Amino acid sequence: MAKQSDVEWRAEVLSKFRRDMAAAKEHQREWRTEAKELYDLRAGVQWTDEDIQKMRDELRPAVTFNVAGKFVDAIEGLQINNRQEIRYFPRETGDVRLNELLTGAVEWARDRCSMADEETDSFGDAVLTGMGWVECFLDEYDGTQMPTGERRDPLEMYWDPAARKK
Repeated sequence: MAKQSDVEWRAEVLSKFRRDMAAAKEHQREWRTEAKELYDLRAGVQWTDEDIQKMRDELRPAVTFNVAGKFVDAIEGLQINNRQEIRYFPRETGDVRLNELLTGAVEWARDRCSMADEETDSFGDAVLTGMGWVECFLDEYDGTQMPTGERRDPLEMYWDPAARKK
C-alpha cells in the first residue's frame, strides 16, 4: 500500500472537516435561530418589525415589560452567591503544604483573569440558551505566558452532532 503524501493527507483532513462542519451547521440550525430570539427577548427586543409598524400606524406605543431579563439575572445572582472554589486536598499526611501551594496557585490564576465573572457570563448563556462556553488558555503578558480564561459566545461554537455525552 502506497504511503499517503502530506498534501493528500491535508486535503483529506480538510475535506472531513468541511463535511463535519456542514453537518454541525445543519444539525444546529433550529437551535441557533431560537438562541438569537432568546438573546433578543432578554435584551427587551420582543416586537417584530411588522408589529412595531402596526402599532405606529395605530398611533399606539410599543411598550415592553422585560420579565425574562429579570428572571435570568436572578438565576445568575444565585450562581454568584453559590460560587464553587477549587481546592486541593492531600491524599497523604505529608502533602498538606504542596496542596496549599496548588490551591493558592489556582486562586491566583483565577483572580488574575476574573474567571469567576467569565463563568457567570457563561452560566447566563447556559440558562438562556442551554449552552455556555468558557475557553481556558495561556496568554502573553509582559513577555510571559499567563493562564487566563474567557467566555465564548455560544453562537460562535459548534459541537459534534454525533456526540452522545454531555
